[in-house]
Amino acid sequence: MSKRAIDPRTYFLNERHESRDEKSGGGRLPNFGTIDWRAKGQGISHSLRAVAKSLESSDDPLAKKHYYLVARPVDAVPKLTTKKNETSEVNQKPDYTRGDSRVFGRLGLDLLNVTADGNAIVHATPERIEQLATRTASLESIGVREQARWSTIGSFEVIPPRLRIDDAWLATIEPKAIVEAIIQLQPLLNVVEIDAVMRAIARITAEREKERIIGNGSDLTGRQWMRARVSRATLERLAKDFYSIEIMHEPLKSVIAAQHGSRNAPSRLLTTVAVPPPVDSLPTVAVFDVGIPPGHQILAKYRRGEFVSQPDLSANRGSHGSLVASRVVFGERDLSDGSIVDPQSGTCRFLDVKCSDGINDIDDKAIITSLKSVVGAYADTRVFNFSFASKTPLDLYGEAHREAQLLLTEQLDNFIFEYDVLIAVAAGNSPPGRKPVNPYPMHIDEPEWKLGRWALGFNTMVCGSHIGAVGANGLIRRMGLPSPFSRIGLGISDAPTPSFTATGGDVGENYMTTENGNTIGGLGVWCCNEIGQWEDHSGTSYSVPLLAREAALALHHLQTTQPGVRPFAVTVRAFLALTATLPYSLEDVTGPELKLCKRTLGLGVASSEKLTNPDSNNAIVIWQGILNDSSDLASIELPILRDWLKLATKPRMRAAIAYDPPVNHAVPAVWACRKIQAVLLPCPGGTGIRAKGTSHRSYTLVTRDYDLQTVDVSQLPAPENWRFEINYSEQDMAEYPPTATFSPLQRVAVAIELFDDCELPLSPQPFIQALPNFVTMNRLSLPPVLTVAPVILRSRT
Repeated sequence: MSKRAIDPRTYFLNERHESRDEKSGGGRLPNFGTIDWRAKGQGISHSLRAVAKSLESSDDPLAKKHYYLVARPVDAVPKLTTKKNETSEVNQKPDYTRGDSRVFGRLGLDLLNVTADGNAIVHATPERIEQLATRTASLESIGVREQARWSTIGSFEVIPPRLRIDDAWLATIEPKAIVEAIIQLQPLLNVVEIDAVMRAIARITAEREKERIIGNGSDLTGRQWMRARVSRATLERLAKDFYSIEIMHEPLKSVIAAQHGSRNAPSRLLTTVAVPPPVDSLPTVAVFDVGIPPGHQILAKYRRGEFVSQPDLSANRGSHGSLVASRVVFGERDLSDGSIVDPQSGTCRFLDVKCSDGINDIDDKAIITSLKSVVGAYADTRVFNFSFASKTPLDLYGEAHREAQLLLTEQLDNFIFEYDVLIAVAAGNSPPGRKPVNPYPMHIDEPEWKLGRWALGFNTMVCGSHIGAVGANGLIRRMGLPSPFSRIGLGISDAPTPSFTATGGDVGENYMTTENGNTIGGLGVWCCNEIGQWEDHSGTSYSVPLLAREAALALHHLQTTQPGVRPFAVTVRAFLALTATLPYSLEDVTGPELKLCKRTLGLGVASSEKLTNPDSNNAIVIWQGILNDSSDLASIELPILRDWLKLATKPRMRAAIAYDPPVNHAVPAVWACRKIQAVLLPCPGGTGIRAKGTSHRSYTLVTRDYDLQTVDVSQLPAPENWRFEINYSEQDMAEYPPTATFSPLQRVAVAIELFDDCELPLSPQPFIQALPNFVTMNRLSLPPVLTVAPVILRSRT
């Protein structure tokens, strides 16, 4: 490995690094009859390389970027069947117009069409073709499950010209005639690539008199087309050499098949003229609170807009909203030395969502309706801050009231499933002045410190509070320990919530921030009040804005560095979970204090820093995808290099998996209706590697730690790309709520960190950057479907 200096990077996996399969569910592997897997694999491998060579020698300007080719099925697949203890061999004919078509997605190929004679037209990148050619060359030794993916495929070929243009139409064109034709390009081309093909075709038409392109457009599927006046010779040339052309045909025409009618005057549309925000390049957090003055001396510049849930709430009520918004805009600031905050230094902006029912109260019934309105009016705002909590923990309510609370929690979780957003929720505070029966930290199970309704969900990000600075008059004498007022998990179904923490301050020995009517200074965190003065305040209200802020920064970074890709909310959640750091030391904190930390502070402090400044000693790899239903399985190829594994002292891998399933409040012991299952495989068809980490039957944020020293690298077959297989199960989970129909689509994301856990670590960065397909690890997946998962309400008739 070269010792040249490298720039550390974060790596993104996309369609080129994944394939699709039906999950096994523990069922039997396919039982094939007599197949010469060695000859079959070598034949497929040879055909793939022959196709690649043929395509790259064409005049098509995209021949080395996109491969469009024909997959021919075998005549029959021999399978063994047992009936009455007698085994016999039967031949099954592949049919790519039915279920057999799913094989291409499993192999990472894009199925575009099936021809009349049963062949498949597929798309692949050169990198994927090379991977498949290498894999099939050793088809006899890569396992039955992997072999099953290739069982129906016989060979690959270039697309013949007759599939791009009808011979019958071509025969009607006189040799010297100029005709009008529609030239439609293949799908999956970007704007730059489309321009390159169109310019190449324009140069060819310019070679003959009277030939030219006379128009262009695109259809609803995104395919680009051109209208041209061309000769038969030009059509034949394009059909032979331009694989970026999907089809060429004469113009299609339609006739009117309806009576003429009158046209109604269109209704007038009500429109509003939005004033451009002053800092429109910054990420936005929607602050659901009591309101921030529009002309705030410091915060006005960072105001994205305003939403009022009710007309009588137009006036802001108190300082709380301003205190919260200042933490969103400016983050953590230590002003104890008398320094001031530069008003120009904000790095986030806020959307002021007023949903108060008094100076200190929030109208719970307005939350969900306000969320829907805000998503509709500000579609680019996807991070929401809830700096409020119920006054009483859930378990202290009566049964009927408790059900009403759980319904609100269910609605919030299902809203996240439907709209793909991030909602950061405060863990909540104990009542001011309420001392625990057992002294801190032995109060861990006391009812008054348990979580309330908004902090119980699975799809939200719940934030606890810890001590960021030890005050002279504070109760807690060690930094990093939980704030004594912070509510304590566990959540619904004993889920590990809160999952994150941020600084929120301390209290005095009387469990208040005042004594004898006077404020006890130096206990809180710094916030800006409604008249622009900086003050220190304590509470989880001021910790959760830091979590929302980091989520917005991470989402903004992914959106701006990967144009055209929509990062999922769960992608940000997985990344923050992977990179979160504990505010306390595991060596110094033990016993009851450690138990309280785990229940209150979760995975630790979230930060977007490693996205903007990757660590040179480790490598972070991120993947996001959509599982179509419970039978779908995504197989992700991971860049875990055997050379790094051999040379590293203690190679390890940490993974965070996040998803946002539908939930059902009627089954609080399970809550979620789906469970993600993930297995790390060192080779296709191999045995999964055991891991340590969080283990919960249904919670939607999972962390795992893999000791890669346990893997015998010498026993791994080529190719050496590892697999992370992901699917979801509905077995033993909560039933779906009977009031709605939920889409089977499920967003899921994985964030992975590779590192050498020793004093002098060997970085995996140069090993990854030496990979042939390193250049493809530059963006997240482009989902083939809408990422909003519609929830259809049911009604009885």
